[in-house]
Amino acid sequence: DTYLDMVGGVVITGGLDLDPRRNGQPLTSAVTPMAARREDSDRYLLGKIVERKMPLLAVGVGMQLLNVHFGGTLALHLPTDNPKALPHFDQAGGTHRHMVNVEPGTSLEDIYGATELRVNSLHHQAVDRPGEGL
Repeated sequence: DTYLDMVGGVVITGGLDLDPRRNGQPLTSAVTPMAARREDSDRYLLGKIVERKMPLLAVGVGMQLLNVHFGGTLALHLPTDNPKALPHFDQAGGTHRHMVNVEPGTSLEDIYGATELRVNSLHHQAVDRPGEGL
């Protein structure tokens, strides 16, 4: 709480997978759960952030955690659950990039000077059913 009192917003970063058993989904060989200590900490922190209605940038597994916090579900392995989805990883292990569209006339366009960006992408999970209110 002391640290949250000192900041104007929080970033919850990417990382390994959430343990799907904590959300009522099965653990499969495609899932590599993060350390339970980190997941417990991130879940606790997110609860405090939501309670305080603080600004949040949730990246990768952070976004997935936000979704399950509000009762949503995850696609646990995109190549299996949604084979036609845009690839978000390089099966050979290299850096994968894909395009992201930037809304014209926004601060993000002012910063980057373009309406298309190539971004790094390395994940095999995604939101399946959005959580309540998302």
